[in-house]
Formats: sequence, C-alpha cells, structure tokens
Amino acid sequence: MSEYNPTNDPKLYRTISLPFNSVDEVTKATNGFINGVEVLRRQFKMADVLVVLSNSNLNEEGEEDPYATMVQFGDRKNGLIMAAMAFGNLKNEHDEIMSSMIQGKQKQENKELGL
Repeated sequence: MSEYNPTNDPKLYRTISLPFNSVDEVTKATNGFINGVEVLRRQFKMADVLVVLSNSNLNEEGEEDPYATMVQFGDRKNGLIMAAMAFGNLKNEHDEIMSSMIQGKQKQENKELGL
C-alpha cells in the first residue's frame, strides 16, 4: 500500500467535489476559505500567497455551473512570478503523467504484439 498523500486523496476529492446548492453557498464557502488562508498567512508569516480554487454550484435550473476564483496576498509584483512558477511545476507534472501513460500504453501494445 502506498503512503498516504494528503494532496491526492481520491475519497476526499469525491466527497468535496459535490456542487454547492447555490451561488450564495459557494460564495460563503469561498469567503470562509479565503479568510482562513489570511489567518494562516499571518500565523505562519507567509509574505506572499497566491490561491487559485475551483468548485461548482447548482444553478436555478438545477444544472451544475463551474466556479473558479483566485486571491493574492502580499506584494502584487510577485503574483505573476508565483503563478508562472506554479504553471511550470504543474506543466512538468502533467508532462510526466502523460509520458508515463503513453509508455504504459506502448508496453501494453508491445505485450499484445508479443514484442
């Protein structure tokens, strides 16, 4: 069994991925989350923080609408640098996952062909 990774918990993800019942609910939850980040920022003395989050809510017709927002704390000049660093890290991780999937598919195809 692999070691627990709190940043990749499929069971938790399924639980918290359910849409909020309304825009008001997702807005209230988002504001609470952002306020909590601000408290933690001060407590742990993190000068610059960039938060990007997404979720969804049910609209008046009962259909699911995507919801996303971001907030930056600290020196505004650092936001773009932090976002670029995050993008680069996420891109590298994505490329590694895709490469691994392609290699796994190629191995499976080779096995099926008897290679």
